[in-house]
Amino acid sequence: MRWSPIFVASVFSSLSWSVVAHPAPFTNSTVRSLHKRSIVCGIDLRTATADDCLDRHSVVNFKVVTTASRQTLTQEAVPQNAQEPPAGSSCDHVVELQVVAAAMQQSTLCGIVAALNSLQESEGVDVKRNSVLQPLANIANSVQNLFFLDSNVNGAKANYVQLAISGQPIETSRNQFFAAVHSYLESTTVASESREVAADLDSAISVILKNANTLVAGFPPPPPAGTRAQGVQILQNNLREALAAHAAQKAEQKITVVNLWNRVLLKTVRNE
Repeated sequence: MRWSPIFVASVFSSLSWSVVAHPAPFTNSTVRSLHKRSIVCGIDLRTATADDCLDRHSVVNFKVVTTASRQTLTQEAVPQNAQEPPAGSSCDHVVELQVVAAAMQQSTLCGIVAALNSLQESEGVDVKRNSVLQPLANIANSVQNLFFLDSNVNGAKANYVQLAISGQPIETSRNQFFAAVHSYLESTTVASESREVAADLDSAISVILKNANTLVAGFPPPPPAGTRAQGVQILQNNLREALAAHAAQKAEQKITVVNLWNRVLLKTVRNE
C-alpha cells in the first residue's frame, strides 16, 4: 500500500482520542444523521452504501493515525480486489446532499419539484417520488463522489459542512476532528473531483428547470378568470406558480451548488 501523510493541525497533539479498530456501530442516531444529510426537497436521495466505495477505479481510504506526538490524516490505497470496507471507515459522499438541498431550497426550486412530482403521479406513471430528482441522486451517489473516510471524521464532516454553507466559523473547540475534515477536503483528488461533481449537479438542476418550463409551455391555457380550476388544471397551475416564484426571485438571492460547495472547500479552521 502507498501512504501519503497529510498533516493535521498541531492542536491535535494535545488530544487523547485514537482511531477506532472497527467500523462505528450503526446506531439509531447514526441513521437519523444520515437521513438528515440526504433529504433534498423532502425526498431521500441517498442510495450509495459502503460497498459502493469499493467500485471506485482508484479506491482511496482516508484515515486518522495517532502517533506519540500528533495525529495525522493519511491517504491509503485500498486493494482493487478488496471485498470489505477498510476497518474504521465509512463511505463518504464528498459533496453532501445537504448542500444540494440548501441550494435548491434557497433558490425556490423545491416547489417546482413538488409540482412536477404531483403531475407525474396524477398521470398514473409508475415512478418513485424521487423520479424528478433521480439525475441528482445519480450524480451524488456516483463513484466520483465517494471516498472511504475514517468514521469519526465522516461524522464531524456533516456539522463542518453545515457550518460552512451557513457562513459560521469552524473552530476546533466545537469538534476535535474538524482539522482532519479540512485536510481531507483540501487534498487534491477530493477537492478537484468534488468541484466537478458540484458543477454536474448544477447542470442537472438547470435541466430540471428547463424541462419544467418546456412542460408548462405545452399546457392548455389556464381556466378563464373567475372559473375554478379542476383536476389536472390545479396541478398545472401549481407548476406555473412555482416557476413564476422562481423567476421572480432576485438573482442575488439564488445560489448554486458550486457556490455553496466553494464555501466548504475554502473555509478555514480556527484552532480554538
